[in-house]
Amino acid sequence: MSASSGWDNLPTAPEPGLPSRDASGEPVGYALGVPPLYEQPPNPHPLPYLAKGPVVPSEGMSTTGFVLSISGIALDFFVPILTFPLAVAGLIVSAIALRRCRLGLAAGRGLAIAGIVVGGIGIVVDVAMVLILALALGSMGP
Repeated sequence: MSASSGWDNLPTAPEPGLPSRDASGEPVGYALGVPPLYEQPPNPHPLPYLAKGPVVPSEGMSTTGFVLSISGIALDFFVPILTFPLAVAGLIVSAIALRRCRLGLAAGRGLAIAGIVVGGIGIVVDVAMVLILALALGSMGP
């Protein structure tokens, strides 16, 4: 064993301004002679051309039936007698739209079903409101 603590053979620090070098004398951290490649490799399997399928018409009728049904219920408390045609029209238009959706001629099946349900509820509410109004006016007496 020697009395040396291991601090005798310290590596020399590189001179400022010069890059550090390895044992062969090449600069460390430089890729000499090989340009960097940043581009993406070509796709070995290009996608085949896909033809577009048939265009399905928009859901305009479904939306119309749903809006008519909603307006039949929303205006029910203001003018119950006049909103009955709105609810009936919403129910009919939604039923036609649902048939067109089943045949594949249109989209919007969910809106058509919602229009049928809301239109049916609107008709029931309209009839109930007219009956309540008739009973209230009939019980008032002369």
